[in-house]
Amino acid sequence: KNALLGAIINPSEGIAFGYEPWLITTKTGQTYYGFLVSDGEQAVVIKGVTGQKHSIPTDKVASRRQYKTSLMPSPQAMGLNSQQVADLTAFLLKQ
Repeated sequence: KNALLGAIINPSEGIAFGYEPWLITTKTGQTYYGFLVSDGEQAVVIKGVTGQKHSIPTDKVASRRQYKTSLMPSPQAMGLNSQQVADLTAFLLKQ
């Protein structure tokens, strides 16, 4: 219960290895945000927040930035109050 509540209240505290979000910017200014699937000699593959995979040729990549914050927003960012967080946690524990 405590782990679930902690993950909801502070989602960036315990990001599992491989689930760190990345921002890839191409030389033309296009950006891709999501999970790094592979980083090879030929291409960088990133899985976006909608689940779609994007393969970007390595020679087209201008920059890569790894973030230390979770893709999951905090309760405050979603406009949830303490009671709503408690209700959400109770609902998830019943599942």
